[in-house]
Amino acid sequence: MTKEKVLLKDNVAKKLFTSGTEASKEYVLSIISEVIKIPKKKLKEDFELIYPQINTNKNYIESEVDIAYENKDNYFSIEINYNKYKGVTNKNFSYMCQLYLRQIKHKEDYRDIKQIWQINVNNYDYYEENRFVYVSEMMDTKSHKSRNIGMHVVDINLDYLEEKEYNEIEKGDILEKLLYIFVCDNEEELDSIYKGDKLMEEIRKEVKRFDEPGDEVLYYDKEALDRRAMKWEGKMEDAKKMFELCLDIDFVKKVTNLDEDELLELKEKVEKENLRKEVKRFDEPGDEVLYYDKEALDRRAMIWETKMRDARKMFEKGYPLEEVMDITDLDEDELLELKEKVEKEKKSKNVENS
Repeated sequence: MTKEKVLLKDNVAKKLFTSGTEASKEYVLSIISEVIKIPKKKLKEDFELIYPQINTNKNYIESEVDIAYENKDNYFSIEINYNKYKGVTNKNFSYMCQLYLRQIKHKEDYRDIKQIWQINVNNYDYYEENRFVYVSEMMDTKSHKSRNIGMHVVDINLDYLEEKEYNEIEKGDILEKLLYIFVCDNEEELDSIYKGDKLMEEIRKEVKRFDEPGDEVLYYDKEALDRRAMKWEGKMEDAKKMFELCLDIDFVKKVTNLDEDELLELKEKVEKENLRKEVKRFDEPGDEVLYYDKEALDRRAMIWETKMRDARKMFEKGYPLEEVMDITDLDEDELLELKEKVEKEKKSKNVENS
């Protein structure tokens, strides 16, 4: 009999990890202890939930983690990830960096940095090696000796649990039991697995409490996940077509309502494809002939004209040359010429008005 795939929803998982009850705190401690192999008693000292906004600088993009805890020796950032794409990996790593940087206010602080643990609860197998838990850190590629900078990434593969029958979980390890509630909505199976387990009985009560009338269903079924994936793929295809027409990312984001990291990654990919199309090589003996694709050149011209219009507006508002160069990525000589032209026009208008 094939099991139907279910998955604990993000908002319920967050409530479960952050409710503040003794059971919730004990549950999080139990998971962390099993993952990083540190006794729960040692982790419990000064263990507390921290505010999810972890920005270290007002100029950085807003950074809000799903769940964050700390104790006297560690920071723990826990993320619930449904889809695998480069933007998610980079975003989660940026959270680690900000948790690292927030500890350094004076040069003496470098000597006593807390360990950073990024714990990803994934709806996929990150390394595709059919393992339940992966632990990554910076190390020498040959000797595999750790750099010991105190940054660790843990990827938990919920798909691994999907392949197991509940009686295997019943006899399995502690971490599998703790997280099986994420992938199973069969009450009889859960009764059997957690019989006599006071902590998990309390956790099951909390999960039911979060599923209040009027809320969405607690679990995603396989069909719902498939529909969501199809909708996402359709939006990504639309976004790709818009980027091929050189439409602005803010406009594409507004139309598709897709994540900005996904769109930035897609935009970069489209631009690379356009560049490859721009020049075609004829394979002639002893010589390579460059052939320019007219459509690609037209697109490039449109991008250049748009950037020049934006640069003109910035010069009219008094932006300095260096800032306009950074924003538009245009050639300095082009911008100097445009800046001089704008300044002459301003002087001419002043003379007319005087």
